Amino acid sequence: MSELNYIGIIIGLIFFSSFWSILEIFEQTKRVEKGWFPANPNKK
Repeated sequence: MSELNYIGIIIGLIFFSSFWSILEIFEQTKRVEKGWFPANPNKK
């Protein structure tokens, strides 16, 4: 594989994990609103 392929794979993994993290934040907010998990009382 060429060097560009490795760079492309690494960038793809970074973008995928970032996208997954953003979606998870919204899902966590929904779970707290439903009362499945309590909100963090120490969060400002």
